[in-house]
Amino acid sequence: MKSTNRWLTIIGIIIAVLIIGATTLVLTLKNNSALLPDNTPDGVVQRYIIALKNTDYPTAYGYLSASTQTRVVYNQWKPVIYAGPDKPSWQVTLGKPVITGNTATLDVVIDRFNNSVGILNNSIYSQTVTFQLEMETGKWKISQPDYVYFLY
Repeated sequence: MKSTNRWLTIIGIIIAVLIIGATTLVLTLKNNSALLPDNTPDGVVQRYIIALKNTDYPTAYGYLSASTQTRVVYNQWKPVIYAGPDKPSWQVTLGKPVITGNTATLDVVIDRFNNSVGILNNSIYSQTVTFQLEMETGKWKISQPDYVYFLY
């Protein structure tokens, strides 16, 4: 019986190491994408997300449109961002922008990794968030989503 328990323990450790290794690999490989031009909708969303990931909230807020900044002032916007110790790891995949005149939409797939759910549960939660942008004084600005609810 002791031999069976030992083997189960070893198999459990191997599975845990593989899951942690795979998650680490996914996170490190996806972060090496090239920076897109800042005069495109996908480049603006990419920079917004990078600023959020780097906790550079003033820069991230600057990518929001003037109408969004009027509707949601910085002091209301920033407290919504969760920065606690249990903050999950995440990555994004940008879709292709659809540009119609002075507006654009861009679907972004956000994968959040939750390491506290156990080895038998799904530790990756994916959702698609549609960003809406508008051209404002020659620059693309984000009009929706106005709060950063989708990362946490």
